[in-house]
Amino acid sequence: MSKFKKNYVVYLIIYLTLFISIVIPKTFSKKIPLSNRRKSSECYRELIQIYNEYIELENNIFKKLVFCLSDFQLQKGTSLKLILEDQFGKKWIFKPGEKAKSEIVVYHLFTLFGIEAPEIHFIELPVNGKEVFGSIQKFIDNQGNLYDISPVELTRETLVYLLRSHVFTWLLANYDAHAKNFLITSLKRGKVHKIVRIDNDGAFGILGDDELEINFSPPWYGNLNRSYYNKLWKSFMLNNIELDLNGNYEFVKFVAYFPDEFFKKLILHIFSKNKIVDLAIQRKRNLPFDYKKFYNKLIKFKKASLYFNQSISSKKCCNIGSVICGKLKAKTEKLRNIIKLNEVEEIEKQLNIAAKASIDGFKILKKVYYFFWDESYWKETHQKDRDKTLVKICDEALERLKSLKFTANNKYEEFAINCYIQEVKQIKLENKASYGFKQINKVVKDITLY
Repeated sequence: MSKFKKNYVVYLIIYLTLFISIVIPKTFSKKIPLSNRRKSSECYRELIQIYNEYIELENNIFKKLVFCLSDFQLQKGTSLKLILEDQFGKKWIFKPGEKAKSEIVVYHLFTLFGIEAPEIHFIELPVNGKEVFGSIQKFIDNQGNLYDISPVELTRETLVYLLRSHVFTWLLANYDAHAKNFLITSLKRGKVHKIVRIDNDGAFGILGDDELEINFSPPWYGNLNRSYYNKLWKSFMLNNIELDLNGNYEFVKFVAYFPDEFFKKLILHIFSKNKIVDLAIQRKRNLPFDYKKFYNKLIKFKKASLYFNQSISSKKCCNIGSVICGKLKAKTEKLRNIIKLNEVEEIEKQLNIAAKASIDGFKILKKVYYFFWDESYWKETHQKDRDKTLVKICDEALERLKSLKFTANNKYEEFAINCYIQEVKQIKLENKASYGFKQINKVVKDITLY
């Protein structure tokens, strides 16, 4: 070997050694430099302080609210819900049951990281003479949803909202993101300016059994890609819209490097399952790596290239934190003004809410509907067995509903149970679920019987 070739090989080895030992760790290391860490910590501390102040004010206002039945009621959906009004005329959606645990966690995380979501609380209310535990969520006045809206019709602000919301879709396995779960709150000149995501009670359900993929669809969607994100990614890959992936990647890192301790405390405040919390913390830490891989898949279809640096910049971190803090401060000041204008010296007594609804009866009816929602099971069985099973389920439901009717506290509850009985009879007769359940959520504002 010539002297030139020997020197060339030596220099090449030295270069590769330096590259591996210096450049690669700087590029891919998830550790934050000490100076960056200090500045970022200050930014996070300020955000946590403002968040705590906001939530405390919000809770203090909520404790002084009393509710009555609203004239306006939703007559759709597959869950029992009552539209209530507080003493200031604001509408709320009351859902009996404890299913809202995950939805409350989502609300707090959205609020912490500057993403709009409906305010939600646990509450116990007297309904038809019984104390009923459930969740109550502020009703969002809207101009429709994204069902018939193309991503092309969304403004930059709305696209940023969707990108940031998607970070928590993955982080919390919150996949019920179909178009109707994005309400339009501002629509101008054919463009969607603002949206709010609702129905986040499916979060954590399949955490650990999911994938961050372009066409990922949760099991309950079957073979249908109903998520609005599927439409969003497709539109982006076809060059119909532009998405600021680099900008959102900075937000991804802002969330990833947020203090684990506070993040964990926030989830444990609602959940008592350490396994869920540990999975969420691990996924939070891996967000930069996961999204770098995911975004590279997206831009690959566009035959473009972007560089995603996994290490955090204290300047960019503080910029994101400053914007979020500013918005949260404005919301906090707004709450203070509400307290000044509508101060309630003493908590009014919560009166009974008389509604044409039976919570126990609706649970029985819903079990009959589960038979149809799990229709895929019956494709693998004989129709004869399916029909026999349906008849048996309906007969059991009718027996339980009739028994429940005798213990009804009032005319309203009795009326609701009669509606459920008629619905089950119709299902048994026609061998299919009607749309009657969309009507049996109907309630009336009438407390004259009390």
